Amino acid sequence: MILQTNVDNAEPLYLIVLVAPLSHRVDLKGEQDYWLKAGQGGLKQDSIVHLGLVQPILKTELQGDAIGKLDTLAMNDIDAILAANLGLIERHLPPKSS
Repeated sequence: MILQTNVDNAEPLYLIVLVAPLSHRVDLKGEQDYWLKAGQGGLKQDSIVHLGLVQPILKTELQGDAIGKLDTLAMNDIDAILAANLGLIERHLPPKSS
């Protein structure tokens, strides 16, 4: 998943884009990840975005066209997880069951 804005992506002097890998192994979702349901962003099946594995890649490594775009609500959730992963905000964990 590309995490940068379209403004940054279109900037010819930026040779890299920030990405996070996707996985269909939703059983491996961790606190640093985000769950996407089938249909969101053009995905054909449920997936997780590994937001703890954000990395830069060269723009030249990108192949094909984008399969979709997430809505503002999903991107706000992703932004919050990224901010928590960077320690910019506190991570809110679900209560532990007894």
